[in-house]
Amino acid sequence: MLSSELKTFARRAWETALESFGPLQKPLAARMEQTSGDEKALLQLAYGTLPLQDAGSADFALLQSFVRHALRLRRESPFCRDVPEDIFLHFVFYPRVNSENLTDCRPFFYEQLAGRVAGLAGEAAILEVNRWCGENMTYQSTDERTQSPLTSYNCGLGRCGEESVLAVTALRSVGIPARQIYAPLWAHCDDNHAWVEAYSGGRWYFFGACEPEPILNRGWFSDASSRAPLACYRTFFDFRGPCLAADEQTERQGAALLYNVTEHYALTTRLTVRAVTADGRPAPGAKIRADVFNMAALRPVLQNETDARGEFSVRLGRGSYHLEAADADLHAETEILLKDEPLDVTLTLLEHEDTEQVRDVDFSAPAASPVNRTVLTRGQQLESSETLARCAAMRLARLAGCWKPEYASFGPELEAILRAAGKNAAELYDFYAAQQAADRPLALALLQSLAPKDWRDVSRAVLEDHFAARAAQSEHFVGEVLCPRVGHEMLEPWRAAVREAFPGGGAYAGDPQRLMEEIRERFPDGPGRYYAPLWLTPLAALRCGHADETGRRVLFVAAMRAAGLPARLNPADGAAEYWAGGAYHTVCGVHEAKNSGLIVLRPQKNERFVYETNYTLSRWADGGWRLLDYSGASGERLSDPLRIPSLPGQYRLVTIRRLPNGGQLCRLHDFVLAAGQTREIPLLAREASAEQMLSRNALDPFSLRGPDGRETPCGELLRGKTVLVWLDPGKEPTEHILNEFLAAADELRGMALPVVFVLQDKKALENPTLARVLAALPDIRVAYDDFDATATMLARKMFLEPGVWPLLVLADERLRGYYGSCGYRVGLVELTLQLARVKAD
Repeated sequence: MLSSELKTFARRAWETALESFGPLQKPLAARMEQTSGDEKALLQLAYGTLPLQDAGSADFALLQSFVRHALRLRRESPFCRDVPEDIFLHFVFYPRVNSENLTDCRPFFYEQLAGRVAGLAGEAAILEVNRWCGENMTYQSTDERTQSPLTSYNCGLGRCGEESVLAVTALRSVGIPARQIYAPLWAHCDDNHAWVEAYSGGRWYFFGACEPEPILNRGWFSDASSRAPLACYRTFFDFRGPCLAADEQTERQGAALLYNVTEHYALTTRLTVRAVTADGRPAPGAKIRADVFNMAALRPVLQNETDARGEFSVRLGRGSYHLEAADADLHAETEILLKDEPLDVTLTLLEHEDTEQVRDVDFSAPAASPVNRTVLTRGQQLESSETLARCAAMRLARLAGCWKPEYASFGPELEAILRAAGKNAAELYDFYAAQQAADRPLALALLQSLAPKDWRDVSRAVLEDHFAARAAQSEHFVGEVLCPRVGHEMLEPWRAAVREAFPGGGAYAGDPQRLMEEIRERFPDGPGRYYAPLWLTPLAALRCGHADETGRRVLFVAAMRAAGLPARLNPADGAAEYWAGGAYHTVCGVHEAKNSGLIVLRPQKNERFVYETNYTLSRWADGGWRLLDYSGASGERLSDPLRIPSLPGQYRLVTIRRLPNGGQLCRLHDFVLAAGQTREIPLLAREASAEQMLSRNALDPFSLRGPDGRETPCGELLRGKTVLVWLDPGKEPTEHILNEFLAAADELRGMALPVVFVLQDKKALENPTLARVLAALPDIRVAYDDFDATATMLARKMFLEPGVWPLLVLADERLRGYYGSCGYRVGLVELTLQLARVKAD
């Protein structure tokens, strides 16, 4: 079935990669020689192109299962028998979607889905698979580690990246080519998003993962994606036929290749960046970054290098960008506004100087464009609502079946963990119940030291491996000695193997530097096929004999903990640290506490500052600005100065004020901190005029239904400035805004701002998140509407897209619309409360 060209490509990839497998090289080569034909070619392709992290984590039998399942589909599935070979290889066979843990789940998903898609045409089958996904998973914000699709199925919850991995895996399991589409960052609001494209009849269709719709090429994110700076898909090798050859590669992220599909979703313009030296000569190989302000920091949309002419060219969505170029110690940066005409920009590379300056930047977000705007008919809206309700009921019933009465027998703290663990509750319960009564408090502390996501997939074997290290407790014993979690790696039973690999034990306490030097010597970089979002585990490093820098830091922490010594990754910059003399110290550096300085950020009065919402701090290091994580830094009151112990160097404080149109008023304050110095820096946000913050759009009179079914005119609903929100419970954008209302509950109660939640029917009140909001904020009024004429009028009057939920309108009794938003927008409630305080006249 496979072409000779592919077999040659796979063999060469395997032969090149084999050298990087260290101690695994001989046993893997022996296993490979036991295979033949197409199976051998796909196994060689997998081992030759998967990130190096997988070589030490995914065993041969697992990858062999992926291969055999894909070859069966190629022979039997009507969805992929005749698709082009490169489409089949990248988007049906390939084991990895993004950075999820690889598990042998495709045969299981196939058994769940084969009967449901039998006899269906391609588009109908895609919709049916996504309905199944909706029956088994829904959105919940979680941490950065990407759980496996099997874990997503077992717990029924996950963020958009995990929903899309589940949907792509489910589609591939029955032979439907599928890929994750990723908008690395939004510009018009914070955060990002991932969704799915599936291939049928020679074209790609998009949809929201686990968010079943009656039709394809529609999703709540359509309006947001029309404002995307960049949308791309990911592959892990570059064997490409005519179907993929025209796609523009925007970036290589180690083992991953990213390809540009932005123009499928937004209006784009070509940007060409030219990097030159001070005397005007081209700078080939210079690193280029295109940034947007997101979560109050300059974050990269893409990173690439200039060609032999010193140029890099890419199509991006229209709006503002911050550009950087770097080459060794040389650097340049500037802001641009990308409009409808192609733009050429020249950046002159100069030596970086530790200067002090304050610079204001106005950042424009791309405007929404009519690229993919499909409004459901009334019948389709009803079908969608019924499908979502049915999916939610099926998902909750399945997960309820995982619960056993005995799980509540050890008290509320353990019960809360077990309820959050989904099907994995059995693993946690069995671990806890097996401990002696005297050890159970420490067993509970071990579970509590894990991330909530860990409860969903950590095994009893892992817990028992690490719990065996229990000893006399110290201040940092549970979190930085006993806990198996170091960063975002998959948890493994590594303690005994690491202790055997590093037998120095307590001697490391006196010389942690020696341990890190040993790790750097024994575990050098591999040949460059790492994938940064996929963290190398300690066991994978030991098996392969190599590691990237993140993997070496994880291994250092693991070795220290295996020796009973507290160690961690610094939460601000990820550096490996050890505990000594009452403080944490960075290993392999001169960052002693006595050399540190102190940054004191003094907030302006009457302004609420939240890290990664309207301010951040970065430090100049290794030729660029490195964002620091000081999200835990805060004062007891808004007026309290924030005191941040910091290393000497140059820093950049960014503050932003988000405008209703998605633009931002930004301030960049660069300053220098000397060793032992205290610097007091004002924390100031730029002021926006009322004209910038508020609209005054004339609205038509309208009415809604009260809980008793009576028509309630707008005059009774609007009392001064009032927030009206049309909600679509169960959908991710509505879950976002409901959680933001919960987070702002105290502030809302203090403002006495009228809020009206508008629902389609009383069944929506069964949504758990909505119920929590109404319990926390009982003054919120509930009204009902058919989500048709009134919502459409208000959306159009506020220059918004009708039929995109949630719809929020800030208006008053004089029918003046001050602000409106539809669809997904992180920080929407905070912004609305801010606007409600602005005097209208």
